[in-house]
Amino acid sequence: MEHLSSRCRTVAAALALFLAAGCGSEDTGGAVGSNGGAPPLRPGATTVPAGATVLTAGLSGGDEVPTPGPSGGTGTARLVLSPEGKVCTDLVTTKVDPATAAHVHTGAKGVAGPVVITLPTPKDGRASECVTADPGVVAKVIDDPAAAYVNVHTAAHPGGAVRGQLSKA
Repeated sequence: MEHLSSRCRTVAAALALFLAAGCGSEDTGGAVGSNGGAPPLRPGATTVPAGATVLTAGLSGGDEVPTPGPSGGTGTARLVLSPEGKVCTDLVTTKVDPATAAHVHTGAKGVAGPVVITLPTPKDGRASECVTADPGVVAKVIDDPAAAYVNVHTAAHPGGAVRGQLSKA
């Protein structure tokens, strides 16, 4: 019984350190602005500021058009978009060569479309940062996420290695 009590104390201490570091459910993505407004967006935040929209996509080499990407190439994209044009990205790819670019394009599933937002290029298969985009473009993506997709480009697949249609989380 003493062993269990000691273990519980260790878990409780670890949890307290985790929460004190700002990594718990209270993580708002940053400090509240000096005017008391919504906190700024930050990649990886566990909560989303008021007015922001979360979109996600599962990425696959087989979904890339007109030329499929590598078989087995996959990834995930999580975008937090604000009406002011801030786009925070958590982008992960696996079984894909080093990325050369990442974008949001307009285009329905199976249709290649133009770039509308340039995303951070994944390094070692991951990108987690924010960019600024045209607020009008961001509003269109928020209004109809299925008409947009995320893709990641590589040297071997300059048209895109993995792709996924966006949807509301």
